[in-house]
Amino acid sequence: MKSNRAWKLCFAAALAMGSAMAVTPAIGVASALGTFSVNDVKIEGNANIFEGSRLRTTGASSHIYLQSGSELTLGIDSAATFYKDHVLLQSGATKVDGMNHFAIHTAGYRIQSAEPASEAVVRLADGEVQIAAMTGAVNVFNSRGVMLSRISAGTASAFDSRSGDASGANPAPQSGAVAGQPPAQSGATAANPEEERRRRHYKEKLFTTLGVALGGLGLAVDAILQPGSTSP
Repeated sequence: MKSNRAWKLCFAAALAMGSAMAVTPAIGVASALGTFSVNDVKIEGNANIFEGSRLRTTGASSHIYLQSGSELTLGIDSAATFYKDHVLLQSGATKVDGMNHFAIHTAGYRIQSAEPASEAVVRLADGEVQIAAMTGAVNVFNSRGVMLSRISAGTASAFDSRSGDASGANPAPQSGAVAGQPPAQSGATAANPEEERRRRHYKEKLFTTLGVALGGLGLAVDAILQPGSTSP
């Protein structure tokens, strides 16, 4: 009798779990004029996006509208995994509008808004993480939470895609700083040889700030805004 009761309890728990999974709310919707895939399933038109959904595009970009208010465009030949508060860009490029409380993660870096309603473009290409701020400003952090750079509207920066997880990473030159020189530290003592070696190694990997490189900014946007996107 006890065994039968235990089986019924397990069955009820399984049903409860199944029901909970069945009513998991979508976090947004994706759309494209062409085809794209969600979790390796080919989609035409629109598709609901859930926490952890992985999208991949081929010949057409896709628009993603999240309930949080953020709007994203996933560029052609791109892949990303979507969450309520961030997107993990795995290949290609993405543009994000309305970055309040929303971040872009890629290659060990975290890009988040520094001003309300910031808009940014991020692209993985040729071993670089290319980041452009269209409006507002964004901050760039490595995996250790160290702020590397603040990118203002109309400017772009590039970082080595292999350095986001580097241990002992140091901040990149800030706006107005001299590239290749660490910011002055009041009262700091001379670094030991091992620390200097790590700094030199990191600087060799980290691309310097591009400044007001509007030409590069235009290229980054062109990689996103390809024909073939639409609204749901």
